[in-house]
Amino acid sequence: MLSRLVFRRHILIVPLVFLVTGCTAPLYDEQTDKEITALQREVDSRLAALSDFYDKADSDLVILRTRMLASADPSAAKLAPVFDNLAASIADLRKVHEAQGRLGATALVAIRNQLNAQFSILLTYELALKKGAASAP
Repeated sequence: MLSRLVFRRHILIVPLVFLVTGCTAPLYDEQTDKEITALQREVDSRLAALSDFYDKADSDLVILRTRMLASADPSAAKLAPVFDNLAASIADLRKVHEAQGRLGATALVAIRNQLNAQFSILLTYELALKKGAASAP
């Protein structure tokens, strides 16, 4: 079941990468870049120790989503599905964890890959902004 969810989300994510990277480049936001990296690091490192992780990840994701979607750049609105997928992935992970009482190695690898693919979309967007800001006159 988890592998089907992972596959479906990957199919939805791939077109978003092309949409995000094909947009005109607004200004790079270093704070957002740092927050994406910090959240990814947090998710990746805490998957084994999941006590208060879910609540913190949900809170961090809401803050990050609000910050990125508040951008004056209209292309930022295309990131909403990425945040929806991240929130759903974390919720799915929580459900599996609560139902089974633990997460097996296979589930951890699958969800880590899925989450990292979603974080890659956000980082690709932010790095494109950084590159555009560096080349702007």
